[in-house]
Amino acid sequence: GYEAWLNAQMALPNPSLMQLVVASDNEEFVLRGNKPLWTGNDPNFAGESYGVNRDGLGYVTTINTTANGTFNNNHPFHNNRRREQWTLALQAKAQVRQRMAQALSEIVVISEMDTTVQSRHYGAANYWDMLAQNAFGKYRTILENVTYSPMMGIYLSHLRNRAQYDAGGVTIFPDENYAREIMQLFSIGLVLRHPDGSLVLDASGLPIPTYDNDDIAELARVMTGLCHGARHRNNIVIQRFNGLAFSNSSPRVSPQIEIQGGDGGTGGNGSTFTNFNEGGGEGWYQAPWIYPMSVLGRTATVTASARPWHDFGAKTLLSGKVGQTNIPGLTDTQLNALSAAQSHTRAAEDLTLAHNMLAGDPSAATYNGHPNTPVNISRWLIQRFTTSNPSAGYLYRVSEVYRQTNGNLGAVLK
Repeated sequence: GYEAWLNAQMALPNPSLMQLVVASDNEEFVLRGNKPLWTGNDPNFAGESYGVNRDGLGYVTTINTTANGTFNNNHPFHNNRRREQWTLALQAKAQVRQRMAQALSEIVVISEMDTTVQSRHYGAANYWDMLAQNAFGKYRTILENVTYSPMMGIYLSHLRNRAQYDAGGVTIFPDENYAREIMQLFSIGLVLRHPDGSLVLDASGLPIPTYDNDDIAELARVMTGLCHGARHRNNIVIQRFNGLAFSNSSPRVSPQIEIQGGDGGTGGNGSTFTNFNEGGGEGWYQAPWIYPMSVLGRTATVTASARPWHDFGAKTLLSGKVGQTNIPGLTDTQLNALSAAQSHTRAAEDLTLAHNMLAGDPSAATYNGHPNTPVNISRWLIQRFTTSNPSAGYLYRVSEVYRQTNGNLGAVLK
């Protein structure tokens, strides 16, 4: 029957969009006679190139005498990600998984209208793979993965978001963009709702807001300390063309990966680093955009003028509202008593509590997070699978499955 078919679909392995895109790029590099190492300075063009004009039959009529930047563009662009997206949509056997990934991508949105999301297309492809891999798991897992995704971090600007600090006499507050969007668009929505989607009204007959500007600012304090979680090593010497000749260089293009503030690494090198301001790396060596972001607590002794990356002050999320959650704080003395690694762990615990508030504790048998998230996610999925305007009864039945399974999307889909 239909359920047996769904079960068979859910059991199929998840094909990787990122692997397809990397393979497609490598094929194009070969066709172009170029290499990822040479992008931006292709020796095939000797550092400059010249355009030509052709007539209606394609014959060259004139040659431009001014060099242009074609040699900087002899490489694949983001188009291969789009092409391989269609490959999955049309040819993948796991069609239901791909369909759920598509639905989720329309909820926890990133867009290549952002130039970094577009150009770091392995990261964008990996974001899709993350959604597809967790398509039938718990929504709470997806929500946390989205928070830690560097693609979401650059798109909604919480990458390198840090605790309040002073710079040149100006007080810089944490960025509030992601804090607002994770509540409004990814979980609890704007107003309280009953399990059937109808509005919860106050004594005056008006909708009850789920949060206000103070709550956004408070959650923004939680979303601090996030930075790139990995980078390629620079332990190999390569030759690059500088426009005149080849010269030795040691860019971050090694297949070995260094992990921010942690252990391990590809190839068993066990290499780590700590740098809150680590950049995005080379164009086709995109570990910073593929690996999850890390959250750093402190990397030096905290003083009145030298603040930590993460805000360790006490926080009250959704103060005085449904779902109020208190996050205990640390004094500077308590924070300095922790090792740097312990401070990173403590910072991550703040983010865990915030995600639990929004979407429940993933270890619980049934749902125990904010009451709005089950009905919102259920409604948004229904709108992408079956109907744009579900009845109250239909929405109630689906959201009840969400609550009883703690947001298991496979059960919700069935």
